[in-house]
Amino acid sequence: MWELVHTTMGRAIVILGLVNVAIGIHLFTSLFGGSFRFFALLAATPVACLALISSITDRLSWQSSHGAEMMDDHAATAATAAATADGRDSPAGPIQGGKSIGPSAP
Repeated sequence: MWELVHTTMGRAIVILGLVNVAIGIHLFTSLFGGSFRFFALLAATPVACLALISSITDRLSWQSSHGAEMMDDHAATAATAAATADGRDSPAGPIQGGKSIGPSAP
């Protein structure tokens, strides 16, 4: 429950912060003049950088947590392919459709 409240409040605060920046840009350009595009670009650059960094770190985190599983699957597939290419059965038994169907009879 706490994680849901914490996540929801965090996202709401980020959205309110972005709205605050947009209102500030609008007020600054209407009161003092200046280019809206310049200030919008100035405000959007750090947000885009944070989104990019977040995306990269999420991807690296996912790869590190799933990397061992992917390596095990790849090694098992390579061993199975090598055994079938040599005409041998896997240690667990004959291979059928990429899966072992049980121990082979002596």
